[in-house]
Amino acid sequence: MIIENIIREPDRILRLAEIASKDTHRNAKNYINFKRRLKNYLAFHIIFDEREVVCFGGIYHSDEWPKDLVRINDRMFQFPSHRFKGLGKKEGKSRDGIKIGLSSETLVPFQTEFCQIRRWKPFISVEGVSRRKALKRIVDDFIDPQYGYKLLPDMYYTCTNKEKEVLEKQCWQSVIAMVDDIGLPKMTVKKCEKMLKGT
Repeated sequence: MIIENIIREPDRILRLAEIASKDTHRNAKNYINFKRRLKNYLAFHIIFDEREVVCFGGIYHSDEWPKDLVRINDRMFQFPSHRFKGLGKKEGKSRDGIKIGLSSETLVPFQTEFCQIRRWKPFISVEGVSRRKALKRIVDDFIDPQYGYKLLPDMYYTCTNKEKEVLEKQCWQSVIAMVDDIGLPKMTVKKCEKMLKGT
């Protein structure tokens, strides 16, 4: 596997986002109108298996966040040829038979070290409350423990104020980080569940 930073190639990033937007995956909508996000990326990595791009994801920063806070694995996309369902096995496998997890065992460690060199504070987030158990398992079983990632106990508001009215429910996210608090607005999981249910 080879990892390349294509942050200086916006047209290439947009072509990949367009492919992802046409996929049947539940998050395909996240890649529509991708151009508006480009200015906030500090890096954008693609993973090759031989000459084929099999995965991509960025390192994202909002001006409304603490200056050293970044989201890694942002808009991560695995192409169907290298996508594996469920968490029953620790690793997927590439076409040549080498077992490897593209997100938790390849992109996350690479981007974490990329951030550490620059003294950025990385976090990973996933929309909503329902996937917290899966996130906990990813931390416990998939991500190398040397990095010290943990699932934070609260839900965090990771969007910008400009997006607030449109994306309110999507903006409250479960967070994996190496610190105890990432300095963004937060609420308890219980309160967030009530808010999402509209009660």
